[in-house]
Amino acid sequence: PGSGRTYVRIRKMAVGRGLSMLALVNDGTLEPGERVLTFDYMGKRYEADLLADGMIFWNDEKYSSPYAWASQCKNLVNPDHKTGIGWGHIRYKGIKLSQYKNIYLKKHHMLADSDGEVSEIPSTQEEITIGPKKRRKRKQYAVDVSSFRIKEEPQENISFATRTCVVLPERPASSVLTGSVQTPPLLHCSTPDSIGVPEPFAVSVMSNVLLLMDFHSHMAQVEVMGYLGGTFDSNTKVLEVLQAFPCLCEAHQSAKWEQEIQASMLSRGLRLVGWYHSHPASEPRPSENDVLCQQKYQGVMLSGEGGVPCIALITSPNLHGKLASTQTLIKGFWVLSFDVETTPKVLPMELSFTTTWEQYLTQDVVDEMGTLAAHYRNRPNAMDFKSIWKDGCTLLTKLKTSLSAVQPRFPQENSNETFMGYVEQLVQ
Repeated sequence: PGSGRTYVRIRKMAVGRGLSMLALVNDGTLEPGERVLTFDYMGKRYEADLLADGMIFWNDEKYSSPYAWASQCKNLVNPDHKTGIGWGHIRYKGIKLSQYKNIYLKKHHMLADSDGEVSEIPSTQEEITIGPKKRRKRKQYAVDVSSFRIKEEPQENISFATRTCVVLPERPASSVLTGSVQTPPLLHCSTPDSIGVPEPFAVSVMSNVLLLMDFHSHMAQVEVMGYLGGTFDSNTKVLEVLQAFPCLCEAHQSAKWEQEIQASMLSRGLRLVGWYHSHPASEPRPSENDVLCQQKYQGVMLSGEGGVPCIALITSPNLHGKLASTQTLIKGFWVLSFDVETTPKVLPMELSFTTTWEQYLTQDVVDEMGTLAAHYRNRPNAMDFKSIWKDGCTLLTKLKTSLSAVQPRFPQENSNETFMGYVEQLVQ
């Protein structure tokens, strides 16, 4: 009281979504063994070996994550059923993997996540200070995204690209609320079915990734962008997007923040799997520059160590109110390259993905939302959330409506109201 600070109680969750089986094996939380992993689905039990390198061995195939293995088992029985599979669905020696994960997180002074029941390890809460006088100390990336420009660079000069990351495209500034810059022509994406090709891989995106991208897209009148961290299983062709890393950087600081993001990804057992950017006032369809950039990134990442695919997600927050939707539209695409009479051609392809719903905000998302709000608050291209979006609806109401579609499915009845109050505090 009287300190000028506002306290909002938010359930914390650590970075367990990016935790690998290898980390638990190296830590001694799990021990390799034969048939120590089980997965029950539709009355049938599947058993697999846990190897010393953290891989899961089943039916003469190796899987890099519990999700990849369980998804393969599920697809054998019911391939058309879309459902989220987490650590809580798989057991190690009869006990849910999520409980072992929570033991690991607690041991390393990290907060237990909610992938399954955690009756033995109570969940914790912490008061997060939101206010002008005190914030959690963390490095904040300084950026003015209006400085981004299209820059043609030879592929070999892309720093931090050949193994883990790629430099994002630089883009022209656009003040969408004043209409000072025209939106470049957008391209229509083909679907795999329409041209008779299979989807190259399946994509699963955590709901907290969509939430952070949506929030980021509402922060400025210009395009924003960021990286996507996750995992890829080359056996099952399953790509999981586990965390978003918003980009906040001046051009001359790019090498430094790339190293920080790379270190952040590696510390979570993640690798780069794609990138995202926003179209503030237009549909989530790629422009010609988007396609050329995506083609470059795909080439770099597929030729790098491990041959990881690269996906692109586009968010359309409809800040100008030209579209019908109040909620942000999010679409994915990739690029198909081919030759026509010896002439190289590229075709943007629609990329579908499934959403894996979380029950809580991760602490990473809470931190990133605070960093984003603080970064854009006093910038000339920042959004005024008290202003009218359209039809008497304020931008704040529009933001909260959009976030409600991708927010965690909180188990507590009052958590939705608490979360929206937290959002309102951030953007005031």
